[in-house]
Amino acid sequence: MRKVLAVVIVAAICSIGVNAFAQIPNVQIYFDDNLQQTQGYCKGFGVGDTLKVVCNNFGMFMSTIEFGIVPPTMYALGGGDVHIPGALWLGTSTNPVTGVTITYPIPKNAFGPFVCMGYSILWVCDVCPPEPAPVGVVKVIPNPASGKLQAIEWQTFRLVQGTGMTSTLCPGVISTEESTWGRVKSLYAE
Repeated sequence: MRKVLAVVIVAAICSIGVNAFAQIPNVQIYFDDNLQQTQGYCKGFGVGDTLKVVCNNFGMFMSTIEFGIVPPTMYALGGGDVHIPGALWLGTSTNPVTGVTITYPIPKNAFGPFVCMGYSILWVCDVCPPEPAPVGVVKVIPNPASGKLQAIEWQTFRLVQGTGMTSTLCPGVISTEESTWGRVKSLYAE
């Protein structure tokens, strides 16, 4: 009985660690309005697009955020920022490549995902090239001026460190082949 209790306690502690890991505050670039796609595909040569820079898992009311962006070097050209109504840009730089600090006079609800700014790009491809073409990336990084990707919680002024995420352009396709259930099961047979 004690062994069973010990196993249950260890399993509970392990699951707490897994859940905590899943809630790391991060900033990610999305290619769609529904904040579902972190992979983008060519929309046509010379077509402009606005990507969404989204704060995830911060779990607070946010008053300020700072970060930088490494623009895409393939398939698209990075443009600049698209201001969110009501946001104030601090410092001398409003270019996300050299780093931005954005503050909100009315705090933003960062308990769920929210768009902290838009990032404009210009697609320089008609279609994504066939495999094995290289994958393009656009990254969120710490603000190059301060070396930090962090947010400030409204009222408490608590600093919350975040992680920058990478989004891909023309990530390629996942090869698949038709199969039967018996053939799949045979892969795991001993």
